[in-house]
Amino acid sequence: MLTWDVFCEAFRREYTPESYFASREREFDNLKQGDMRVAEYARRFSALLVYMPAVANQERTRNKFLKGLRPDLYRMVLSGSPATFMEAVNNAVDIEESLMDPKGSDTSDVWTCFSSGSGGVAVVPVSTGVTAVESPAVQTAREAIQ
Repeated sequence: MLTWDVFCEAFRREYTPESYFASREREFDNLKQGDMRVAEYARRFSALLVYMPAVANQERTRNKFLKGLRPDLYRMVLSGSPATFMEAVNNAVDIEESLMDPKGSDTSDVWTCFSSGSGGVAVVPVSTGVTAVESPAVQTAREAIQ
């Protein structure tokens, strides 16, 4: 029986040039938050993570994500000791939002993330109505603005 994962891997090997994978790997290795918002950085990180099977374990993924954050956010997120990649993303989004709007007056600026099921993460505005299992940090942020 051919599983979906086996099919996808075989398809990629057959129809995607090795140079494309090498390019994605370099892009992933050099990825930094820079001027991007955390949500945008997390989306880009997750999109490139698909091409990086060596970073598949939770701890390595979390560490790579954290090291790509801006130094000020890196220190603040790290102080919260996130255990998982998703927790690191949620904490970084929460901290960034609180720095941008300390009053927390607009719920449209609150973001949450959840597993996309393929090892990646989806980061969406709470205002979209997408429901997800939220971290305690996101729940606290949501309660603070309501």
